[in-house]
Amino acid sequence: MTPDLGFGANLAMENAVGLANILHRELAANLKRHLTRAEAEEILQEYQDSRYKRSKALVELSGQFTRINSQETRKEESIVRDIIPKTIPQALDRMTRIVRAAAKLDYVGNRLINENAKGWGIGVKS
Repeated sequence: MTPDLGFGANLAMENAVGLANILHRELAANLKRHLTRAEAEEILQEYQDSRYKRSKALVELSGQFTRINSQETRKEESIVRDIIPKTIPQALDRMTRIVRAAAKLDYVGNRLINENAKGWGIGVKS
């Protein structure tokens, strides 16, 4: 993951949340449960499957920004100079959607933020 979007650490935390949700679901009823190797492999495969699409998308988006920001070609230079400044509202909308779609702990109340408050949904159309 390149640093252009600043999502590397966020994605790591999201992945930890995703794994915590699965482990909580599997172990909540019996905290002393010992997983078999097959059960552990199944859980880890579920975790990987659940995180792959989002992780891949963010890595690819970061790579796109890296290529654009490197301005190695006239086309990329033109994008940075002429197009990006005109698309800030769309970029803000896209980034807001990405952040709002992040994994959240399923088993902890997480409605401490008023998501209807001014500013929370900047760029998001209901």
